[in-house]
Amino acid sequence: AAVVERLTGFNAAIEANTKTTTGGPDLRSGDQLTIAHLTLTRPDGAALVEDLSLSLAPGERVLLMGRSGSGKTTVFRALAGLWRHGHGAITVPADSLFLPQRPYLPIGTLADAICYPADAASVAPDTIRAALSDVGLERFADRLWEPAPWAQLLSGGEQQRLAFARVLIQQPRWLFLDEATAGLDQAGERDLYQLLIERLPETAVLSIGHRDTLVPLHHRVVRLS
Repeated sequence: AAVVERLTGFNAAIEANTKTTTGGPDLRSGDQLTIAHLTLTRPDGAALVEDLSLSLAPGERVLLMGRSGSGKTTVFRALAGLWRHGHGAITVPADSLFLPQRPYLPIGTLADAICYPADAASVAPDTIRAALSDVGLERFADRLWEPAPWAQLLSGGEQQRLAFARVLIQQPRWLFLDEATAGLDQAGERDLYQLLIERLPETAVLSIGHRDTLVPLHHRVVRLS
């Protein structure tokens, strides 16, 4: 009875949220990332981001900065279609990859975690090992097919390095990094960004970060206030 009651309440909350989130930003798929007059609010109507316009060209790297609570991550949620409170127009290319601060690692082998959401069997083992080496995780190369709770075994910084190995394997044309190097020191952060610049020069990158050391690694900075 307790389980049924919790599920009923959960279902009612989903339905109530759906009723209050009709509309929202106009989200479309296109060839280039564009944000036009985007305003995002909290569910209670309080403004988070007001009248944001932004565009990225292929190969361009833009850093999104601002104080905590200024709505940076909410912008990413809107780009991914996960935040429907607000209005404006968003165009997001189909070949996009989002990396949160704490990447998702599925239960299974290390190869499964690296290749997610692709099937590890579709990627050559040498390609996976090379990506591990590139991001500084070569010590795990002999454990690719070992099933383990990798989200618990790897430190936060190691998980973020693994996520960058995922980027090298998938090679998206549009990449969104939400403090995806916050668990690394400045040298490690710089090395991973330099790796992206060298290996994926045509990939557009929109980053969220707080460190000023990220500024030289991007073409321009957009500050939310």
